[in-house]
Amino acid sequence: MVLALLPPLQDAEGNAFPAFALPSILVFGVLVFTAARVLSARASWACLAVALAVAAVVVVRLWNPQVWGRPSDDGELIIWRAALTLGITATILCLWALGRLARVRDAHLEELREKAERADADRARERAEAARAERDRISRELHDIVSHSLAVMVSQAEGGRLSDPAAPTAATFATISRIGRESLRDMRGLLGVLRSDIGTERVPQPGLADLPALVSQVRAAGVELSDEESGDQRRLRPAADLAAYRVVQEALTNVLKHAGPSPEAGLSLDWKDDRLVIRVHDSGAGARIDDDPGGAGLEGMRERLQIIGGSLETRAHVGEGFTLTATIPYDDGSLP
Repeated sequence: MVLALLPPLQDAEGNAFPAFALPSILVFGVLVFTAARVLSARASWACLAVALAVAAVVVVRLWNPQVWGRPSDDGELIIWRAALTLGITATILCLWALGRLARVRDAHLEELREKAERADADRARERAEAARAERDRISRELHDIVSHSLAVMVSQAEGGRLSDPAAPTAATFATISRIGRESLRDMRGLLGVLRSDIGTERVPQPGLADLPALVSQVRAAGVELSDEESGDQRRLRPAADLAAYRVVQEALTNVLKHAGPSPEAGLSLDWKDDRLVIRVHDSGAGARIDDDPGGAGLEGMRERLQIIGGSLETRAHVGEGFTLTATIPYDDGSLP
């Protein structure tokens, strides 16, 4: 506006020219675009009004080209005035509209970024909740197993003590029974808070003996599942037996969820000399680009196996399916 209102300038030869004809006028277009992009709607409209006022002043000062030493006839005068008015006005409006469009685009990108961050936070919270729920379930199941084992130990100790109260070993049996009862009470005190299902129907914890029913359910859901078993079957500790069943259950559930339509899967149990190796393979699409390799299901299986001294390995290739291998030792080597 200042440049538009300044009086004409003169060069070294004495030729007059308007101040707004200086090259610095190019900054005006940048300012119109920037103001429309970074300012609020009300402020940008105010900037547009000022810019149009500048355009009006420029048009008025250049309305008669004869003032600048350019004689012209009536036809050329009409073309000059029309081109001058439309050109300057259209340029300002286009620059302002492009700035507002850029602002809308920036706002849209920021909204998408915030949505993506919220989605990531929601997924992280869901994974944490799923992991916590899995740990609670593991704790409840271990509580049942340990409580049952302690109860059997107390019962056997009481039987040994009562079978011959006068025997020298009776005191030892009494000590075993007392320590077992105290341990059972402490176990219930520490983990009883996790029993949110008190009052509901309680069922025995599953094990490998329940695998045939699980396999039948998966086949009924549409999975072409083949199962095989090799080696001499061994008796597993209750915690290991439960962990083996849960690993197979979670692996077959993942087949149903991620292996695609009409999936094919294989389940194998290999009873080796010192450990049981469980392998589940599906012929689905394998891990997708957006899959979370640290999902709550795999983490829950890995934690469950670590408790009993086992391990979990996974292998996924796009288009080649997913393979899960779990190793369960017959004896926990971490225990003395």
